[in-house]
Amino acid sequence: MTDTPAAPSTSESQDEAWLALLDEMQLRVPDFVDRFLAELREGALYDPESVPPADLEHAAEETVLMFIERLRTGQITRVDSAEPLGRRRARQGVPLERLMQAIRLDLRIMWQILLDIAHPDRTDVLVRHVEQLIAVVDAYVADVQQAFLREVAILQRDSRLVTEQHLSKLFNAQSLTPVLLDAVAAGIGVDSKERFEMLMLPGDSSEVRGSKVDPWLAKPHVFAYMYRGWLVLFRPHDVPLSTWPKEFAPAPSIYIDAIDGLDRVPNAARALIDLHASAPPLTGLTHVENLWMFGAANYLETLLPGHFSSILESLSQLGEDDQERLLRTVRAYLNTGSVKVTAQQVDCHRNTVINRFRLFQSHTGLDITVPAQAALAIVLLSGADAVGARGVAAPL
Repeated sequence: MTDTPAAPSTSESQDEAWLALLDEMQLRVPDFVDRFLAELREGALYDPESVPPADLEHAAEETVLMFIERLRTGQITRVDSAEPLGRRRARQGVPLERLMQAIRLDLRIMWQILLDIAHPDRTDVLVRHVEQLIAVVDAYVADVQQAFLREVAILQRDSRLVTEQHLSKLFNAQSLTPVLLDAVAAGIGVDSKERFEMLMLPGDSSEVRGSKVDPWLAKPHVFAYMYRGWLVLFRPHDVPLSTWPKEFAPAPSIYIDAIDGLDRVPNAARALIDLHASAPPLTGLTHVENLWMFGAANYLETLLPGHFSSILESLSQLGEDDQERLLRTVRAYLNTGSVKVTAQQVDCHRNTVINRFRLFQSHTGLDITVPAQAALAIVLLSGADAVGARGVAAPL
């Protein structure tokens, strides 16, 4: 005689119904984000010059997903995402009451969507959990508010409060008009037409930031701004030889020594981030001049997928040792431009170097003694190196 499975208890059925509601809510997250952003714009709660649309969209999605997870697990604990949001809004100059309005808007829209999902057959399930929803939101509000107030207290003791808000406008303005640019330049005390140098460090390099960056921030006309996960450090370049490349040499970072005009500073930051995305991981300070070829390789691959990278494919027909010797010779020449120096570096006769150039040309069609073809070889080999460094099979 087989046992008949026990019917689920009423509480188990209710829990399953609640979890099903939350699963459907998670599918409606894009709808939530769209409605939240629309109502936020309509209410003009935030200054779009200080709080960019991408920030709002990311925060809205992160918040609702956090609410769903807390409701699903039944946990009402300290929320990790509350701290950075509260600090960020304080630095962006958002008034606290506007921030609280935005969070209440989160709750109202989420409740509306849940009602829509639950109607008409599961409204009782939603009602049974309304206290849990309110408790989750209240905990989040409290944590955001505390983080906001702590950050405001720090900024109010720090003369960089106004500077931080001006930099937020500089980096996030949808349109950096001449009037806005002049206001930012006056606010941070620089000439908008000055030449600047810039150093960018990944946001997780906290040890370097503490020991190297903080002393610089105590000096006048040295500015720092967190942008897209990077710490952007810049200053007017009024000295013939900067100490930054030497001082930050061990730190994974990107350096550019000349940016003409304050309006080009955010553009330069975006360009360096994009170039880095195509390059191998940083192992120390890297000058922008050593990144261009990775961006060029990525751009060529975007324009004509597979066309340029296929030029190197026939090199794989060589044995591993032969390929290594050939590429070491080619790279040495591309770095030096001298057959004599290349022969010294790879420890072989100059005729052997020239023969290897011919072998490289026979496989790729590129004569690296011709400048234009040498430039393409640099770009393609750099692209292959970057792909290999990112853990993907390189085309060689």
